[in-house]
Amino acid sequence: MIITDLVMPVMDGFELIKALSSRPELKTIPVIASSASVFEVDQHRSLEAGANEFLAKPVQADELLGVLKTYLKLEWQYEAPPESKSDSEITSTGDVSVTPTPEILAQFADMALAGDLDGIIQEAQQLDSQYQGFADTVTSMAERFQVKQIRTFIQQMVSEDD
Repeated sequence: MIITDLVMPVMDGFELIKALSSRPELKTIPVIASSASVFEVDQHRSLEAGANEFLAKPVQADELLGVLKTYLKLEWQYEAPPESKSDSEITSTGDVSVTPTPEILAQFADMALAGDLDGIIQEAQQLDSQYQGFADTVTSMAERFQVKQIRTFIQQMVSEDD
């Protein structure tokens, strides 16, 4: 698999994709284009040039993992967390006895938006013990690459705080 940016100094991503597609020995290698451009025309141009997929930047971990799974024929094996909870239980805010401050929630929302799962885990470990339920919940989701669920969970916490 080849993942390329569309904007590069010498040869742009469109040229690279076309060059790869024109070589018989490379035609079967999946090519994923990525760009910070949100214009649909760039997405369509990359697909027309021969890319198999387009990932918008910042690349979200769950989207990248989905593409890797599809094109590399991977099957993810997850380690069972110590306390196995269903997704609905995890996204419920019932386990959180003390809601973190709006500043803390904003910080975690920013990290979730950026797909910074390591940052979420590190910051959760640093939280005051009164926020242990929140820390445990976001850590569990981050360890399972559940970026969308983290965003939903934080949004629920913000809504309940209003």
